[in-house]
Amino acid sequence: MADEVTITECAVLFRITNRKAYRDSRLYTDDACRYEWTRGVWDTNYCKCLSSIRYAFCVDRDFIVLEVYQVDGWDEPKPNRYLCRELDESQWTQDYKEFRGSPDAIGNKYKGKSVEGHYRQFRSKPAMLCLCQNC
Repeated sequence: MADEVTITECAVLFRITNRKAYRDSRLYTDDACRYEWTRGVWDTNYCKCLSSIRYAFCVDRDFIVLEVYQVDGWDEPKPNRYLCRELDESQWTQDYKEFRGSPDAIGNKYKGKSVEGHYRQFRSKPAMLCLCQNC
């Protein structure tokens, strides 16, 4: 069992729960594919602090942090930029975004640790969790 950690940074947690991601072991072995699964495409409508977010966490379905990215900005999604997965644009609204970023050294503090505590207040565990209280 992984040690539990509390995130103190202004961050968003992206919990990758898609079955295709887990059948494709590249989520765990290929940095570029892990980045693709993490960076988008997300419905950001309810995240009120999106413009302040500094870090994006890639969290697996068991709440373990796989990577931490520094967020450089948010863009409209461009599905042709994704090589490791197929995207269905038919459901997207103007609130759907993807972030630009790169792995950050702060990830060393969190990788391999559990962030399940951040999800305990939710009956249904959200795929995207904004930690706006840290902003």
